Amino acid sequence: ELAEKYIFRPGFIMPGPNSKNATLSAKLFEPFYRLFPMIGIDATELASVMINVGLNTHKLTIFENRDLRAFDLT
Repeated sequence: ELAEKYIFRPGFIMPGPNSKNATLSAKLFEPFYRLFPMIGIDATELASVMINVGLNTHKLTIFENRDLRAFDLT
């Protein structure tokens, strides 16, 4: 059994620049993400938040898109 459980609910996940698995929908959605970055998160930022939360306990258990974007990785 896990000691802590966390749920991550990003809006749109923007694939990394070298991603070979970027779907057509991700490529079509990219201009909207660049105009309105608050609707999603970069894949590398999401990974950093997930690792940080996994290694350090956190008071939130459900991370919505706004929580992920506001997460301080410094």
